[in-house]
Amino acid sequence: MQNLREQVAALNDLVAQYRYPEAFDRFYDESVLNYENELPPLVGLAAEREAMTNFLTAVADQPHTAELKNVLVADDVSVSEWLYDFTHKDWGKRRYTQITVQRWKGGRVIHQRHHYATN
Repeated sequence: MQNLREQVAALNDLVAQYRYPEAFDRFYDESVLNYENELPPLVGLAAEREAMTNFLTAVADQPHTAELKNVLVADDVSVSEWLYDFTHKDWGKRRYTQITVQRWKGGRVIHQRHHYATN
């Protein structure tokens, strides 16, 4: 089994390539809670998959950027800083920094919160 730093690096590599389905299969718990800023959570991996499918369908430009800037790993927590740059069919052009905090258990993400500006 990989140590947490290796798992986080592998997960972030998949995210940087927009390979979310593979990331979910390899690293997310079926009961994961996912928060976007202060919104109510998406509960469970099925809800997370649906939301990500909807998002990826709406991202209009190619290529889009998901650039990893920094990573912290301690105990069972990882924090990743991302630069995202894309065009969404409904939201228009977006370029922002996002902080993602993840709690891990048994090699899987069980809780995740994304922090970013919404305006």
